[in-house]
Amino acid sequence: MVSNCIRYLSLVVMLCLSTAGVSQEDWNSITVIGNSTGEKSISKKALIEVFRGQRNYWKSDESVLLVLPSDKHKGAKIASYTLYKMSISEMQKFWLALVFQGRANPPVFNMSNEDILQLVSETPGAIGILINFQGVVPNELLINIE
Repeated sequence: MVSNCIRYLSLVVMLCLSTAGVSQEDWNSITVIGNSTGEKSISKKALIEVFRGQRNYWKSDESVLLVLPSDKHKGAKIASYTLYKMSISEMQKFWLALVFQGRANPPVFNMSNEDILQLVSETPGAIGILINFQGVVPNELLINIE
């Protein structure tokens, strides 16, 4: 009985430490960018649907390409909790399952905001998120979150 309580408390402590400092919804840290998506603004709900692979084409008939922060990106936790309500590893497993089921094309994971910005700017249909980005984003790439 005591050992079960200790295991349970250890699990609770580990979960608390793994999410420490990360808000479940940190929308203020996110800048959404897209190239030839036909979207200049998008609701949070619609954005989450896009990033969960529930939408494969834009209104412009361009195929959706998701560009996400990799697990090495300093903002990866913010992205995974805000868009997926999951840890980074859970988000990666989520995408692995969708791809193997043939329900979505895999996202591209990049290690820096600069890499994400460059890939989105070069790829029609791409959408990505920048976390705590301090640089300049061209206006034609910005997508406002409603």
